[in-house]
This record gives sequence, structure tokens and C-alpha cells, in this order.
Amino acid sequence: MKTSLFPFVFLLLLTQIAFGQNTVSVAAAVNKNNMVIGEQVQLKLEAFFPSGTAPAFFTVDSFMHFEVLQKAKIDTQITELGTQLSQFITITSWDSGAWSIPAFALTDNNRIRTQPIGMSVGYSPMPPDQKYHDVKDI
Repeated sequence: MKTSLFPFVFLLLLTQIAFGQNTVSVAAAVNKNNMVIGEQVQLKLEAFFPSGTAPAFFTVDSFMHFEVLQKAKIDTQITELGTQLSQFITITSWDSGAWSIPAFALTDNNRIRTQPIGMSVGYSPMPPDQKYHDVKDI
């Protein structure tokens, strides 16, 4: 007896697509994971809310080892599938080391969080063949 898996796989895929659109999803990303002290990095926060769900967004004030320089307005896109919210935040760091941008939670639901993002903050490279300048008296 030979049976085809195609109808089963197709039905499973169809249910995943149908039910996958009914969940709130969030994401956070940066334009680079390695930076130099004082360099600016763009952090993008996104959240998708299906139709019939009240949208709420992240509240970003400050977080350890990073300084928020500028927050753009929240961009809202409304479609028949739901509401997409996104925001760009410019950040920098004055502490060298391997740090983590924390997970951000939605304001109305603490269980829905982004993933933490690893960041490496280092010094600007100095050419090894360049002469050092001594500190001189006035």
C-alpha cells in the first residue's frame, strides 16, 4: 500500500500559514554587531499585531552600557492582515567590551519579548608603524 505524504504536508503547511497570522510577533535588529567606542548604531524595533488586536509598542528609555542618542517616530503600517509598527533608535556606547542589548518587552504584555542582541565594543585600531607622541610639559 503506497500513500502519498503530499496531502498531509500540504494540509499541515496550510494550517501553519492560517494560524501563524494570528499571533503577535516582535523583532529587534542592529545594522552592525561590532562597533568602535562612540560610533553610532541603528537599532530597529518591530512588532506585528494581527487584525482585531490592540497594538502596543516598546518603551525604550535607556539600558546598561549603551546610550540612546535619538529615537525616530514610530512608523505605523495598517493592512488587511494587521498592523505593523517599527521604530529606529540611534545608540552608542562609551564602554569597551562584549555587551548585550537586552530583550525588549511590549508595554501591555511582558511575555512577548525580543531576543537579546550581542554587541562587541572596541577601540579604533592604531597603525603599529606610527610613532607614539610623548606627553610634554607646557
